[in-house]
Order: sequence, then structure tokens, then C-alpha cells
Amino acid sequence: MFLTKLDNRAAVKGSRDPLGVQPIWTRLGRHVVGNLTTVSGTVTEYTTVLLGYHLADEVERATGGSRLDTFLKWEQLVAYARGVVNNDWVFRGTERAQERFNDKGHGRIGADRDSQIMSDQKAYGLWGLYSAPSTASGFLDGSPPRLTPLAAAHVESQYLPVLNAGGQANKRLMQLLSRESSKIDLRREDDELLQSVARVHKRKLSKADIRFFDHHLLEGGPSDRTGGLQRIFADLLEPLAGTGTFSWSTSTLRKIAAAASTRGSDGKRLSEKLLRIADCESVMAPAFAAFSYLQTQDEAPIDSILRAMKAQWGKGLKSIDVDQFADLRNELDSDPDTGDRWIQIARATRDGAYQDLIELLVRHNSAVMGIRGGAPWLELRHGRLKVKYRDETAALPDAKEAERLWRHPYFLEPLRVVVGILRPH
Repeated sequence: MFLTKLDNRAAVKGSRDPLGVQPIWTRLGRHVVGNLTTVSGTVTEYTTVLLGYHLADEVERATGGSRLDTFLKWEQLVAYARGVVNNDWVFRGTERAQERFNDKGHGRIGADRDSQIMSDQKAYGLWGLYSAPSTASGFLDGSPPRLTPLAAAHVESQYLPVLNAGGQANKRLMQLLSRESSKIDLRREDDELLQSVARVHKRKLSKADIRFFDHHLLEGGPSDRTGGLQRIFADLLEPLAGTGTFSWSTSTLRKIAAAASTRGSDGKRLSEKLLRIADCESVMAPAFAAFSYLQTQDEAPIDSILRAMKAQWGKGLKSIDVDQFADLRNELDSDPDTGDRWIQIARATRDGAYQDLIELLVRHNSAVMGIRGGAPWLELRHGRLKVKYRDETAALPDAKEAERLWRHPYFLEPLRVVVGILRPH
């Protein structure tokens, strides 16, 4: 249950995950990154979340107002402050916030749809995307979730003095958050408030923020679910964090795993977990590429597809270690048929048995979609491939590229991004 709750948006529905890979990469990724998600890698937005929960409690105590509504209004106010004052337009809801400022010179604060800076701010804003990782990182606890003592202490010592330094700004803030909806003047009347909110959200983090977020985000917080592995992983990522051209690959991960193996017993455990991810992706990424290519081949004769695959992948992808991949059986699925099928896919891809690979991918997709109550995307009929859900653009990479492919996140990149923010070189 924890895995699903932590990143419910990673639970890709039918049309995005035709091979049912998401639960697999989630399980493997959680062994080394226990708290971050694929949509929560911006440190500044955790500041917004922490203050948002604090203010939601304040308004609830003062007026009985909805905590969710207060949070949404606070998120809108922060968006205007970051954009207008800090010239920082990199946040969720940028387009609507920027459009309203440019066109009218004022913003609208409210929980109603016309005020929201996203089509569904509750789902796609910070409340929906950051609450679960904030809980996993030790910022929130309980039901309904509220700030933990550590998070509350940080808010009170680091943020509230800055936020309240604006004199009348704090009074105006509580007015805006308590009312159903309000207009704010982004240029004149509410400048003091916006300046105050913007100071809390400066791009350059304070030393106290860096220490606080380093412990909670990079080390996994007081309830680190990786047993110390994430801390070592974060350390190993430091030299790679500031590299703008960096890209994940199985070879890169194997190098990190080799470095991890020199760091004591925990390092060896981390190395094993990273190698398992590399072994998994060496199969999953080419399988996805092959399936996407098949989606472009509606009504194509199987013989012509086989010739094309052989031209690109020759006698198979020798980068796949079938025995190592087979050791992942328990991580692949609780259903033994699913695990067996994945191992067969790995063997067919390695050996260049493309007829088998096509049949296995078609069968696997049918099984995955059947569990979801949907129809298969591909069918084999009289020596031809029938495509029900097409991809008009996917091309089959050549063998060298296929052996370097990295398709699925495993939560690795969010950790690297946060390392780069908190530990810049």
C-alpha cells in the first residue's frame, strides 16, 4: 500500500503502460529512493507545502475554514509572488498566473475554479502531488495530515519571522486566506505582502533550509525507508548532480553500483539494489521500444517485421543477462505466469528470437489489459499484425542504442536533481 500511496500518479493507467511495467520499476526504485516521487523534485515547493499546512491550521482554528481551500489560495498567492517579485516563473500553474498578471495587473485568490491556476489545482497542484512525499519525508503525519513537530519547528523558526516581517502583510494574508475569494493588486496595494511571501521563496536557500532539507529529502528523513541506502546513494550522486548533459543508462548505474560496493556493508547492499535496477531496465527498455515499434506496423506482414527487427538488432541484444534478470522474478509480479513471461521476453530479446518476442509481447499486453478490463492493443491475424492502438512515430533503435536505452525512472532522477540543488558543486 505504501508504494501506491506515495506516488499515486505514477500508477499509470491502461493507455500509458501497455506492458504493466510501472509496478515493477516502482518496487525496485523504492529500495534506493524511499520518499521522492517523479513529480516532486523541486525543493522550493516543499517550502510552500510546509507553510501551506501551517496556514491551513491557522485559518481552521480562527474561522473554521476549509484546510484544502486555504492551501489552494496560499499556493496561488505564492505563484504570483514568485513570478512577479522573484521573476521565477518555474512552477505549476505558470501559464495562468503569468497571463493574469500580464493582462490585468492583478490576481485572483480563491478555491473556486475561476481562481485556480490549474485546470484541477487540487489534483495537479502541490496538495495532490507533494502531500504524500512530504509525509514520507517526515514533514507531515496523521490523518488528516498535519506538520510534524520537526517541520513545525522549522516553519516557526525560519519562515514565520520572514513572512510576518511585513507589518500589515500578515493581517492582509489572513484576510485573503479566510475569504471565499479576493482580488489582489500585483503592482500596488498588495506589494508588501507579495514581497514578504517572495522573500520566503527565494531561489537561494538559507543554510538552515539546506540542512533541514538535506536530512529530510536526501537522507529520507527520520523514517528513512531505505535503511540508510538513500543517504549513500545521494553522496555518490554529488559528482553527477551538476551535469546538465547527464543521462541515465545501465552502464552509468553499474558504475555507481561499483562505487557503492566500496562503502561498507550498507554500500554493498546499495550496490546490489542498483544492479537489480540495471538488470531490469536492460530488458524493460528494449521491450517497450519493440512494443512501440509494433504499434506502427498495422496490417504489416509478420515476415517484414521480422526482417526489420533483425536488420536493427541482428542476433539479439547481448547486453541482457537472462540469469541475472531471472533473479528478479519475485519483483516482477506475484503472478508466476507474468514473471515467466518476462523472463521469456528477456531470453527472446537476447537471442534474437524475434518471432517469439512478437508473440510474447502481444500475449503479455493482452494479459495486462485483461486485468484492467480493457482490450489488447495488438493482435496477430493470419500472418499479419493488427494494431488497435497506434503509434505513428516510434522507430526501432539500432542494437547499440537499444542496449543503452533508459526508459523508466525508478525515482533516480528526482534524487539527482535534489542533490544538485542542496549540494551544488
